[in-house]
Amino acid sequence: MHSEQYDELYDILSDRVAKLRFGSVLAPSREGYINTVDCGSMISNDRFGALEELVFNAQEEGARVDVGGKELLHTSCAGRSFFQATVVGDVKPNSRIAQVECRCRVML
Repeated sequence: MHSEQYDELYDILSDRVAKLRFGSVLAPSREGYINTVDCGSMISNDRFGALEELVFNAQEEGARVDVGGKELLHTSCAGRSFFQATVVGDVKPNSRIAQVECRCRVML
């Protein structure tokens, strides 16, 4: 990727990620049909604290986080484990978030 295209691509990605729909296709909707979702829940929320810390530390080191970065409290799927899809930009290569596998929807 050319460096002069970085900001434009970051903005496009952030816009699209912000529009992702979370939920369960098995959860009934008011209309009685299957909900349209883009992302389901994680297996558990045990790692949410560590993920939020990774994102926070990246921000402290100068990274941009315009979308996501924390647990998502879903209105119709209470009790499920959702972590917001997250876009992290301007990450330093030696940053911890760039060195570990997040195993969730975090895009660097």
